[in-house]
Amino acid sequence: MASVKAQFSLNSLPKFPNKAQLKKLEKNHILSYSEVESEASSQSLKFHIFGLHPKKCQIALSKISRYENYQDYLGVVKKSTYENKVIYLELSHLLLPFDMSMKFKMERVSKPGHYKFSFNQGFLSGLQGDVIISKYESRCLFVGRSYWKGKDSGISDSIFSFFTKQLTKITMETLFKISKTY
Repeated sequence: MASVKAQFSLNSLPKFPNKAQLKKLEKNHILSYSEVESEASSQSLKFHIFGLHPKKCQIALSKISRYENYQDYLGVVKKSTYENKVIYLELSHLLLPFDMSMKFKMERVSKPGHYKFSFNQGFLSGLQGDVIISKYESRCLFVGRSYWKGKDSGISDSIFSFFTKQLTKITMETLFKISKTY
């Protein structure tokens, strides 16, 4: 789970948007993509989110990396802890089809780099993903990607796609807003 320091070209990232969408990103819009597909008794999720924080990474990460404080930052998070590289979140929101607990393994994102994460139990058990943090001019680029395939969740593809896309977008917007200063 070690991070690797790296610089990334925006256009080289998988699923990166077209030029019009890049302009939106540079104007502080969060771009989020979620694709959910069902096949027989299984379901899959492919997800990407992009955000360009208005400040340098050091400032942005000073609050965003404090996972144990997410219950204080985010209305959707009712409880948050971070111990032994494990983030635990209890979530409840109107956009969620049901209240859920999420427990995943991830190194604390404290500087630019490439960080992998995984969900080892619960609703999205087996989900794998990564977070890429990179300096972009005088700003900080955040990219999140994840993939999951498992037993059909019982949630329709369109609703599953909608809530993953919208909830993560709202979350990133909120985290960016609260992390503009130390």
